[in-house]
Order: sequence, then C-alpha cells, then structure tokens
Amino acid sequence: TLWDAVMGEDGHQTRGMFIGRFDNVPVPSWEGHSLVGMTGDEAKAVIEDINPSLQVQIIPEGWMATADHRLDRVRIFVGEDGNVTREPQRG
Repeated sequence: TLWDAVMGEDGHQTRGMFIGRFDNVPVPSWEGHSLVGMTGDEAKAVIEDINPSLQVQIIPEGWMATADHRLDRVRIFVGEDGNVTREPQRG
C-alpha cells in the first residue's frame, strides 16, 4: 500500500518525500473499516492497534491545530458527543 511504501517499521518516513506535498493524503483504510461514528477513544485504540508507532491525537472539531505535516501523526476530530466526525488522516 501507499502507507507501507513510505513508512518504516519505526513509524518514520523512509521514502516518498513527494507525498508530503499533497494536502490531506489519506491514511490506510483502517483494515477496511470506517472510524466515523466511533468514539474518539475507540478510534484511537483501532489506529494504535494497527500501528502502535503512530502519535494519535483526539481533537474537538473547531479547535486549532498546528499546520505542520507529520507522517507519524494521525488526528482524530470529534464532535461535541465525542464521536469521530470525519475519517482520521495522517499529517
């Protein structure tokens, strides 16, 4: 997969620097399941189970976040009810 092609076993980018130039490059399909609608903690557990080396952040919708792009980070945006509002993305 695209994910495997650029991520090393330690979770750091190994090759494919061009990917960082695209906004909102999709993360893996999370083993074929959508995480939208899960609680933020459930989604975080799924992501960490798939790749424990990722830094996973749960962020309420509308909150400020840094604009830097990191391939070892996944942000999970949650609504007021604590449920995931959009598919988590790495970056």
